[in-house]
Amino acid sequence: MDPISVSLRRNVVDRAVRQARQQLTRLASLPPSEEIRLPYVTHHGKYILGDKWSSGFFIGLLYRLYQLTGDPIYLEEADHWIGLIEPYKNQGDYQDIGFLFYYSYALGYELTGKEAYKATALEAADHLFDSQLPGGIWSVIGCLKGSIMPALTV
Repeated sequence: MDPISVSLRRNVVDRAVRQARQQLTRLASLPPSEEIRLPYVTHHGKYILGDKWSSGFFIGLLYRLYQLTGDPIYLEEADHWIGLIEPYKNQGDYQDIGFLFYYSYALGYELTGKEAYKATALEAADHLFDSQLPGGIWSVIGCLKGSIMPALTV
């Protein structure tokens, strides 16, 4: 591989990691609320908090930054925020439960070895599997049960 290409790629990656660290450090400083409200997008330069299918991604990004930098502050921040999505673990009819729990609890277990994270991730997975439709069919678009919206099934 061309040494210039390697150097250029390394600079691009370093710059992206620096920017991600700045953004996530700023996000992590936001106070959590009593509701499940995690940062998920910006609008005119301000972070929007919400209860979204993507709520686990913020925690996952903190874990990935820990992997890239080795800085324990990202583990601490992930621990600080992770409990906000735990109430979803019993909602098997919430189709995006995998996005919530893989990038938070499952990845957290992988990095920290905390058995409580593993147990929560497995409990969420069990509830999702319990929501399988009759005949082994999975709903992949729309709500799983009692939907007013049609669902695509597989």
